[in-house]
Formats: sequence, structure tokens, C-alpha cells
Amino acid sequence: MTTAGCSNSDAVDVALTPLPVVSLGPDVSLCAGDQVILDATTAGATYVWDNGSTAATRAVSSSGTYDVTVTVAGCSANDAIDVTVVPIPVIDLGPDVTVCAGDQTLIDATTPGATYIWQDGSTGATYTASMAGPYSVTVTVGACTNSDALTLWTTPLPLVDLGPDVAVCTGDQITLDVTTINATYLWQDGSTGATYTAASTGNYAVTVTSNGCSASDAMDLTVNPAPVVDLGPIQASAPAMRYFSMRPWREPYTSGRMVPIRLRSWRTEQARTV
Repeated sequence: MTTAGCSNSDAVDVALTPLPVVSLGPDVSLCAGDQVILDATTAGATYVWDNGSTAATRAVSSSGTYDVTVTVAGCSANDAIDVTVVPIPVIDLGPDVTVCAGDQTLIDATTPGATYIWQDGSTGATYTASMAGPYSVTVTVGACTNSDALTLWTTPLPLVDLGPDVAVCTGDQITLDVTTINATYLWQDGSTGATYTAASTGNYAVTVTSNGCSASDAMDLTVNPAPVVDLGPIQASAPAMRYFSMRPWREPYTSGRMVPIRLRSWRTEQARTV
């Protein structure tokens, strides 16, 4: 500095304090029910979050913008992050299922934009099940997953056996019996009894229902006419006839007398048919 030709000088040191480095990281997407820990830890710093919290870290589990101001040696810096909460896939396979043995059921886990993995590694949105047992699926949408399971039960079919086809004679009949505990019955003509009496040629069928499950069987009955016996015309036979005769026999001429002598002779006639 110069004043009226006179000069003087002075010096001062200026120290620049670097701003604290604050990084909450990139924006985050969370699955519903999850949380993320936002960490602003810096040595020797103090912190003020948007909600007034003064901790170095903050746990968040809902969508929003979160920011923090970090102060070190009087110098402050801040950062912010957007957190998006993504709903988990809604998956409901429904209640346990009971089907009749041999039947199948379609299990549907369809969810828009999802991928699937079933208990056996299948990856379709639906699964056809026919065997008794547990079935489960994990559904993924984005980074979010959800699972569900159900159990398939099977009810055995009623046993129905009318036996082999049968042939009977005219006038005979057979009784078909399909008695089953706690069952209902329906025959080909609408009859509903457990037994059925059949006496004419035809096909006989029945459906038996028990515990909601049905099974059927059928058999053919053949009625054969009685045989016709023809012995032809009646024949009568007369026994063979024998005829006897007696005649006298003359003595030798020496005596000159007639002496009755019995001498049998006969002839036979053959039998005749009339």
C-alpha cells in the first residue's frame, strides 16, 4: 500500500477446506416390504436429513426423494436419492383342490410381465396337475418375487364291474349287482337301484357315483331260444310172427295103418312197420 509516497505491505494465508464427499448412490427400486439403508458416513461430519434426522445412516422402505446435508469443518455438501417401491407380484393359486382319480386341474399363476418357476422347474404361467401332492410356484416381476402353493388331493373312483358278457336260455334271467357304499346308480333305462334284473337280449350299462366321482361299466346279454327237437313220424313195429302146423305121418306100408304122428313145422314172417 502506498500513501504520500510511502509504502507498506502485509500477507495472509488462506486455507481452502475441501467440501465433504457425499454420495447416497444411484436411485433405488425396492420390492414392497423391503428396505434400503442410505449411508452418508463421512469422517468428522455432522448430518441433517430432510426429515431432521442427524444420523449418518437412514433406513427407508417407501417411495420418495431422500436428501442429506453433510458438514465437515464448516463446509457442507449434500446429496439426494430417489427410492421407488415396486409392489410384489400378486399370486394366489387358490385353496387346496380335490379331483377324481384320473382327472386333472389347471393351476393358473398368470401375472403381467412375470416369469415363473414351478416346483419341478416348469416355467409356464399355468400348470396342469393330476397327481396328488403339493404344487408351488415363484413369480418374478422385475426384481420382485412372490410365491404360493396348494395341495392336490385325489378321490378314488368307485369300482364297477358287471362281469363278462352272458348268454342265457329263453325264460332265464340274470341279476346285475353293483352295490357300492354311499353310492348312487343310473342304469341305461334310468333305473336307480343297486341291482338290475335282465331277461332280454341287449346291452346293459350302469354309472355309479360315490363321493362326487363316477365310473361306468357295461355288458351284453344274449338270450338264446330253446332248441327245437323233431323225432320225425311215429313208427309202430309188429313182432315177427311164427306159424306152426301139424300133419299126420303115415307108417310104413308094412302095417297098412294110419298112425297120427305130430310133426311140427313153422315159418316166420318178418316184422312190418306201419
